[in-house]
Amino acid sequence: MRFTSDKQQALLRGDTSGVILNPFFIHGAQSLGMYFCEGVEKSPAMVRLHAKHVQTCLESILEVFREHDWELRAQVALWVTAGSVTIWALTLAGMYIKKGCEAINTGGLQFVPTYGRPPEFSEGLHEKLSVLSQIIYFENFLFLTCGGAVPTMTARIEEEFRRKLPVRHLVTVHTYVQRPSQEVYPVLFKICPLTMRTQTILLVRDTVDMLNLRPTDGKYRLRLLLPATDCVP
Repeated sequence: MRFTSDKQQALLRGDTSGVILNPFFIHGAQSLGMYFCEGVEKSPAMVRLHAKHVQTCLESILEVFREHDWELRAQVALWVTAGSVTIWALTLAGMYIKKGCEAINTGGLQFVPTYGRPPEFSEGLHEKLSVLSQIIYFENFLFLTCGGAVPTMTARIEEEFRRKLPVRHLVTVHTYVQRPSQEVYPVLFKICPLTMRTQTILLVRDTVDMLNLRPTDGKYRLRLLLPATDCVP
């Protein structure tokens, strides 16, 4: 996840006041961390604490999805998706990608404004754009590695990501080309590894499509149309 500096500090402090950061993220971080913490299952007190954090997470999710803060909904959905992939709960991950995309589309969230000049690049904008890019990433991740559905839910924002947001492509060791505009967030891809990761997985998907590869049960199957004679493996 990408958070602004003040939200990062609130997360590290475990600040559940909700003034700076929604308490869901505090309990979500604790829940996921305890899941991987060795020996938790051997301590009844730690098991109870873990269960308490998980229960609070679920209650917070319900509360967030009752409101109409579409950006927060998308961010919470992304957190649950990332956590679900980490513990390999792929059905849950797919469900929350759908919820995240619904929030993005209902709220009209986008990479580039429809009209007017783009806003100044800032920590807050960086956080928002990272949420959008990572939703794209995880839908494609499930498709490419886990036999998930063809990634169509993020089609609108993927089009914006590919066509309207400048991407720095490495041409040679010291040369970059940037497209399509010098004015739209020209520094984003220099400083945002999350967004660069999304660009990379889209390149993998393009390659899979070009080579006519299809994910099957988490593995790739190669289909080649060979000529009738002079076939060379």
